Amino acid sequence: MIENILGKIIKHNNDYSKLESKFFANGYGQLVKTPYASSSIPYKGKPVTISILIPCHNSIKTIKRCIQHISVNSYVIKYPSAVEVIVVDDGSTDNTYECLSGLSYPMKVLVVKQNQRYRSGALNTALYHANNEFILTCDSDMCLDVFCIEEAAKRLQVLGCKALLVGFREDIDLNSLLKKETKTPRFWKDNRFCFDFSLIEPENMFALTDGYKKFGKNKKIYINSKNGVNRDVWTLPRMAYGCLFACDKNFFYQIGGYNEKFQGWGYEDTLIGALAIACGKYIIPVPSMCGFHISHPVNMDIVRSTPNKQLYQNLISAREYDCFDYIQQSRFFVKDKYNLGQSKPGVLCVSIRRKSNDYNFYLGEYKQVRTGGNYPKSLFYSGEHDKLLEIFPNSIYSCFVNIIRENIKGAIECYKKGAGKEKIYLNSIDKEKLLYTANLWYQQNSVLLAFMFFSLYGLTNGFDSKLKKQIKRCVKKITEKVNNEVSWCTRTF
Repeated sequence: MIENILGKIIKHNNDYSKLESKFFANGYGQLVKTPYASSSIPYKGKPVTISILIPCHNSIKTIKRCIQHISVNSYVIKYPSAVEVIVVDDGSTDNTYECLSGLSYPMKVLVVKQNQRYRSGALNTALYHANNEFILTCDSDMCLDVFCIEEAAKRLQVLGCKALLVGFREDIDLNSLLKKETKTPRFWKDNRFCFDFSLIEPENMFALTDGYKKFGKNKKIYINSKNGVNRDVWTLPRMAYGCLFACDKNFFYQIGGYNEKFQGWGYEDTLIGALAIACGKYIIPVPSMCGFHISHPVNMDIVRSTPNKQLYQNLISAREYDCFDYIQQSRFFVKDKYNLGQSKPGVLCVSIRRKSNDYNFYLGEYKQVRTGGNYPKSLFYSGEHDKLLEIFPNSIYSCFVNIIRENIKGAIECYKKGAGKEKIYLNSIDKEKLLYTANLWYQQNSVLLAFMFFSLYGLTNGFDSKLKKQIKRCVKKITEKVNNEVSWCTRTF
């Protein structure tokens, strides 16, 4: 039993600074930041053993490519006996199970067949067959970056059972993937960096939360949509995407495995994130642990109709969580299985990584972003307000600077002349939602975001005395928090 999960989430502080120091002291550089530099530092010492779990359902078009990418990972090439892959065919009807027969890879690959028990049931079957110390989950439509497993292994070696490592993915269609197989996936294309729909903020969840350090204590991020300000609420447990995360195997046995009450789409992985927090783990993002996700149509009817979201809320709010042993139960559902042959390790092939404006922006390195193109916001966040007004005089961020400087007339003129896509968006929504969202941000102590939404309301509806007072209150708090070493976006969460 685990006592009230939500209560533990509310108490959890996700500041993993001490783990950063430990990782650096082991000679691996930065735990989270500078991901391209991180992957250039080789693994040291005895290799940790990793079981990669791949649940499948009608995955004949992607499963071979998924395993092939694992086979040419740097860690597999160096330590093929330290990695095993367990593929569970969960009731496929397209010969997914048969299509792998006769293939060979440098690491051990076990293929298991069972009747459909959905994602949780497939992962529990994979856990039952897992022999190694650590677990890495990988969807059958993921193609991992060549350094992905090694980046996970370095952190698992140093941090052990103290963390759940969160990986990222870039959506890509199969034809584009064939042209980019030696390229590095752009981690900032994941919607936990760049939201699916965004007006002004929050666009950069990673920088906003200082790499999730300030995402503890059940804080929430309210994200926007194209037809209304509040689309959804994001929390720290939701950062655990089942397509790619890693932790110790003992954790899964501690919680009884994946809860098989979840059927259909979603939230079984969010519960894993919540349980990890309840068990005292830190949720640590690893941008260098990344992969390509082969895009496919999403059946929104299934997404909307699933009861899993409500089930998740019920489970974390309950007085106690029953850690039923789903893993051991899985052995009764196996219909068939076979091992693939083993071959010699391949040769590492990867293109040179280069930093870009996007790379710097989504890591929150605003001063490293060049001032051209679409980055007036980087000047705003880094405090280069005079330069912002000079180079981008009619951007929405120049409007914000004028409001901060109490030049309301200048802000309104600036908004009338420019503001681009923001103006089009604001003309199409219920303006009262702007005030609602501003107050939500203020309650979360995200005063910069509150200031932005109060200002947007004023630019579209006018600045009355009450609104000016609210904006002044935000600006005062922003000014109190100014620190030249930390970006505005990070400071104000």
